[in-house]
Amino acid sequence: MKTYDVIIIGAGPAGIGAATYTCRAKLKTLVLGDPKKGALYKAHRVGNVYPFHEDVTGQHITELSLKQAERFGAVMLNKEAVDLKKEVDGFIVVLDDFSEVKSRFVIICTGKPFNIAGIPNEKLFTGKGVHYCVVCDGFFYKEKKIAVVGHANNAAEETMQLLNYTKDIVIITNGKKKGMSHELEHAISESGIKVREEKISRFDGGKNMEKIFFPDGHSEDFDGCFIALGAASSFNFGLELGLEMEGNSIKIDRDGRTNVKGIFAAGDCTGGNAQVAKSIGEGCNAALAIAREISGRKTILDYD
Repeated sequence: MKTYDVIIIGAGPAGIGAATYTCRAKLKTLVLGDPKKGALYKAHRVGNVYPFHEDVTGQHITELSLKQAERFGAVMLNKEAVDLKKEVDGFIVVLDDFSEVKSRFVIICTGKPFNIAGIPNEKLFTGKGVHYCVVCDGFFYKEKKIAVVGHANNAAEETMQLLNYTKDIVIITNGKKKGMSHELEHAISESGIKVREEKISRFDGGKNMEKIFFPDGHSEDFDGCFIALGAASSFNFGLELGLEMEGNSIKIDRDGRTNVKGIFAAGDCTGGNAQVAKSIGEGCNAALAIAREISGRKTILDYD
């Protein structure tokens, strides 16, 4: 298993910015994620990022930032983190191909928290049959019939965790094509779990969610449903690790520290202004705080 001083989960401005500073502090750093999936990369016109004097594309900013971080030694791995485990001497990050990497410190830079599916009655039944974290709520559904809504790695990973409680699971992609890694899709198939590329029209029930309706009018009974869209988010990691949250955002101090020793966070996942400058600044704060902690010095000089 490869070991690093710092693993950064997320390859947006917070993650890439943090990596620049950890690497300049001579810390072995791994950045996980696909920069092309970030909100900045997809922005067609950005006019408020220092020091550009005219509008540029988010893609241009991202590519320049990647070159800078790699110049100082950052290892970029286009893999998705699907689980984060605390160990006695650090943390283990599980990737979407089931490989694992280890580090002493982790910076969570996953962007905005979990995605709401937008299915009618979803909010009505949240916490009443509709959930977003298997580690938190899977225990309540032992031997029950469960739907997992999602089409990508997060849905597959949550499904694999649900197998600890029940085998009666169906993945419903809500009309999207499957987008899981080969390894996770194979594991799902080997477990006998069906993946249905159907769209959901609404949740229904009484005090709790009891049925899922489909556009053709038919319905199916379920005891519960877990929403697992896109990649694992700060919300997923936060609940699993016992991070203190403020709403759906990770609570941090001015250096990016969370309440769990060794875990830092930066960027949109901490709430506040969703701006590139704020994300880069928080990434810098977290990186320098880690560098100070590892070196034992109160000040990190960066003159190169």
